[in-house]
Order: sequence, then structure tokens, then C-alpha cells
Amino acid sequence: MANNAKHPQITLLLTRPQRGSDAFWRALPVSLRDQLTPIISPLVRIDPIANDLPDINSAIFTSANGPILGPNGNNRIAYCVGAQTTQAARNAGWDARHLGNTADQLVDQIIELAPSGPLTHLCGTHTRGDVAPRLGMAGIETTQIAIYDQALQPLSDQAIAALGRENPVILPLFSPRTARQFKKQLNEGVTLHLIALSPAVAHEILGKNTKPVHICAEPTRKAMIEAVQNVAASIPLG
Repeated sequence: MANNAKHPQITLLLTRPQRGSDAFWRALPVSLRDQLTPIISPLVRIDPIANDLPDINSAIFTSANGPILGPNGNNRIAYCVGAQTTQAARNAGWDARHLGNTADQLVDQIIELAPSGPLTHLCGTHTRGDVAPRLGMAGIETTQIAIYDQALQPLSDQAIAALGRENPVILPLFSPRTARQFKKQLNEGVTLHLIALSPAVAHEILGKNTKPVHICAEPTRKAMIEAVQNVAASIPLG
């Protein structure tokens, strides 16, 4: 029997690091994946940094890369941003506490908890929110240690080709740094359906396309999935 199914006309361009892009694609409902052709073109590559870590009392993780690349938790406490980071920390043996979805929420809740003993923020070389300095100013001893680097990468040839076609492209952007890297490589004439995880992400990409930027209701994977669903449903297809 001939296969008369149409190839999806909407491209979903994923620019997070490979592990994160794969996980986001798998998290989409099957009915939504059936509408999309994924192209994964990481604009950031995660490179582990080898170093001798000091004894850690309690950790802070603001990205899932921290617990994935860091030491085993051995049931020590970890304060985390976001559900995915919290789960990654639990998977790595930490007694992980989900303290909000932004660095600001994390800092406020740690200050409210007033934990005893020093904290260690295990993070990348590029981080936002000044978590360790702000906690230090609040009287909570906190050390920041980079255990991985986030090396910028160009768009792949496949991604560039997709942006040159007439088929609609949905682009979820999860961080200001990724948005800045994408903006450098985007021609003014390209029209995209852009989704920003937060206003800070949207600020970095505004002005490079003819369509407005959709901003997620909250900076979570769930909100981004809902946004992709809504944008895909709004695109008229021939």
C-alpha cells in the first residue's frame, strides 16, 4: 500500500546543547511531534572541565549540566533551579530541593532558609544571576566553581538550509546567550516563529525578524512545550 502521509511542513529548530535538545524533543507530545520536522543544531557545546573539587557540604545547581557532570551527591543537599535540574540532581544522588524556576527565586529562598555550612555553586563558565555573590552578601558563605565550559558554535548547514526555505520554522530560545549567538547569524530577511523562555531572552533577539516574539508564561519546560503547541496550531499550512 502506498504511503500517502504528508511530510510535516513545520520545522522545529532546536539550538540547545545536544542533550538538552534531545530531551526537549522527547518531552513533546507524540501528536505534536507528528506535526514537526526537528533539526537539532546546538549553538552551545558543553565541555567538561577537569579539576579537583574541594569537599562539598551542600551544592547549588542552576542547570542540569551541573549534577550530570559533577560529583555524586551521596545524599547531600542540593538547591536547584527548575524541575529538570532538580531531577538530574536526584538522579546523581543528591537530596535535591526545587527552589523556584529562576536564579532570583533560588537566591530568595536560600536566604529565607538560611542554611548552615558553606554552599558550592557547581556551574558553567558562563552563568547568570550572580548567585554566589548575592548569597555571600546575605551572609551565606558560597563558592562558585565552574565544572564545564559552554563553547559557542555556528548554525549547522542543515539549519541554515531550513532557514532559507519557505516552510515555516519554529525556534524556541532558552537563554540570552544562545539568543545572542543566533542573532549574529540571522539574516534580516528571514521570518521565524520565535519563542523566548523569558523576557530577558526575548530582549536579545528582538528586531531580527518580522514576527513578534512569543514569551512563555513562565520559564519552564512545560510552558515552552505549551508555547510550541500554540504556535504550531496558529500556522496556516497549504
